[in-house]
Amino acid sequence: MAQHEEKSCPRCNKIFECKCGSISLCQCSAVTLSDELTQQLRRHYNDCLCIQCLRDIQLTNTTLPNKITIKDMQPLIMNR
Repeated sequence: MAQHEEKSCPRCNKIFECKCGSISLCQCSAVTLSDELTQQLRRHYNDCLCIQCLRDIQLTNTTLPNKITIKDMQPLIMNR
């Protein structure tokens, strides 16, 4: 069975459901960020961000090259 858990977004403190056990169903799988921005987020935050924060970050950082999706971060999420 897929693991879902309630988390508190480290950026805004909002409670949200993380579906890291079934990443394709998670809201974050639809968000696309650059490699550079993804690395910055990994260094700055120690856990998943809520969908609103990810969208806000995505909207303010759309010009960076080498796009990847949050889905590509699954190995980091699962290894926490």
